Amino acid sequence: MKSPTKNPLRIQIRPSVRFETEQRLQFEIKKNKRRFTKGDLIDQAVKSYFSDSNKSISAQLFRRLDTMTEKLDAQRHESLVLVEAFHLFVGEFMTLTNDLPEASRVAAEREGQIRLNRFVEKLTKVLGGECSDLVVLTQA
Repeated sequence: MKSPTKNPLRIQIRPSVRFETEQRLQFEIKKNKRRFTKGDLIDQAVKSYFSDSNKSISAQLFRRLDTMTEKLDAQRHESLVLVEAFHLFVGEFMTLTNDLPEASRVAAEREGQIRLNRFVEKLTKVLGGECSDLVVLTQA
């Protein structure tokens, strides 16, 4: 009888694998369903590890994360523009004075600054102190 020739490129390794309890139970369930060995499992894992499909999945994930990051940056920019526009509107509205004599205008501007500070304090209280940047806005 002629002995079968072995593939010289295929390396035979005796696997020594230790599973955690949960993985061992999962392996036993799959082994009973599909009838494969630990060697088959290791062979599939090594093939999967070295395959190009994992690289393409990683590349897809990185592209998706980049897209999400760009969208998040755009939303941050839009919210900063809205906050700044709101700040300018409220600042002008609270401190706006019509044409008044110089003595009355100074008092009216002071009153407007007091109203603006009161508005910022109330807004900070409503938001639970989450907006420490508002203090800087009132001083600008």
